[in-house]
Amino acid sequence: MKKTKDIVPDFYSDFRCIAGACPDTCCSGWDIEVDDNSREFYQNAEGIFGEKLRKSMTEDEDGEMIFVLENGKCPFLNQEKLCDIQIRFGEEHICETCRTFPRLSQDYTEFTEYMLSAACPEACRLILCDESNFECIGDFEIKNETNGYPRELMNFLLKARKITSDHFKDQNEKFSEQLKKCLAFSEYVQQLLDNDIFSSDELFNFQFIPPESDRKKRNFVFEMHRQLDIADKEWLDILMQSADHILKDSDETDREFRRLALYYIYRYYLNAVDSYDIITTVKRIVCCYIVCSGICEYLNAGNDFEKRVLIYQKYSKEIEHSFENKSFLTDEFEINPEFSSLSLISIL
Repeated sequence: MKKTKDIVPDFYSDFRCIAGACPDTCCSGWDIEVDDNSREFYQNAEGIFGEKLRKSMTEDEDGEMIFVLENGKCPFLNQEKLCDIQIRFGEEHICETCRTFPRLSQDYTEFTEYMLSAACPEACRLILCDESNFECIGDFEIKNETNGYPRELMNFLLKARKITSDHFKDQNEKFSEQLKKCLAFSEYVQQLLDNDIFSSDELFNFQFIPPESDRKKRNFVFEMHRQLDIADKEWLDILMQSADHILKDSDETDREFRRLALYYIYRYYLNAVDSYDIITTVKRIVCCYIVCSGICEYLNAGNDFEKRVLIYQKYSKEIEHSFENKSFLTDEFEINPEFSSLSLISIL
């Protein structure tokens, strides 16, 4: 089937890996998966380097071939934070994961969406610095029936996602107020999904009266994050020290959190075509905002853009790229009453 379109954010093509200048290399803290083509090449590599390649590969508990990390880093990451495999054999022979990261794509049969992962510091900086409102989240409809999902459902989600993203367009409104309205609207959309109501007209019947907020009751969000599988123990310690810190609202940090909210909405919202779950996406935005703003205040990063970039990036790296952590959050959002939409709205 011919795709209707490829949807690509403005900043996607601007990404260039900064290699040894990167403040947090993607070659540490994660298992490096070795794809079949790379594995075959490494198995036939000659000499001492070939022997090291073969000794460094092992099968993980899921049956995937990976490199065994040394001191939490890929064994082929050298002291200059460059890849010895790329230096020796060229970029075409590094693992597929390493060649593509932080580039992401999601194929929805009739269209494909592209994104950069905020877990990469340079990609995160591009996401934050871009001036667009993710105009790629536009108004369009799926015209043809597909084999992968109900056309009516996808068109409903596309419309709901556009309205959700529009909550963050006004640069003069506080981000926290925008997030309250976005979360309340998303709870309403979730109820429609739960009842198999896919009429876009219903999206315009939503009304919201904001409740009183008490930001001092946010500790439970930090407590939940402390239960996650955090690879960087120094970051975990910072997380544990940040619960009582609340970042003062500012135009600059509000703009950054709007960008992060749009990033989450663009990257995850349409997953609901399979899961029928959109509320998790928005609750994750709330958690990112609360935790990252607390850490920003604790680390005195309010006036330091580069420091804030690394805070947002580290959150993404620890949470977004861990299947276990994402599953834990999803479960908490579903069964823990503290993470109900009403509860979260009350602490924004």
